[in-house]
Amino acid sequence: MEHRQNIWQQIVRPLWTSMPFSREARHRRTAARFIAADAAFRVRLRAEIGRLNLNARRVEQTVVEEILNPRPWKREVWVNQGIIGYGTTGNIALTTATAADAPEVVEVVRQFVELAEAARQWPEFVERQKCERKLKL
Repeated sequence: MEHRQNIWQQIVRPLWTSMPFSREARHRRTAARFIAADAAFRVRLRAEIGRLNLNARRVEQTVVEEILNPRPWKREVWVNQGIIGYGTTGNIALTTATAADAPEVVEVVRQFVELAEAARQWPEFVERQKCERKLKL
């Protein structure tokens, strides 16, 4: 009996985990799809950020936070030392404006919010979220 268990542990089990229908193989495929979808999503996001000229250092992270964790309340927009900020720690763009209600700032924030809304519908993001739910991250 012990000999059979030893054969199972040494030979059959490693072969089983590499089978395409095993739980481990399905998990590896889902993880690979998640990584690929996340990479494609971030490439597209960077391209859109560049197109909209959102040029603050943390803008990509701010957009991702807004997409993944939308708040039911409106986040405050602020301007400090030439940076348009969003929420408590988010940076959107560099500006010459001095007030949060300046037309330039209002337009940049509108573009930022529209980008976050549109990005939730992108196929790359939808695939990323589907894989994330399967992986239970």
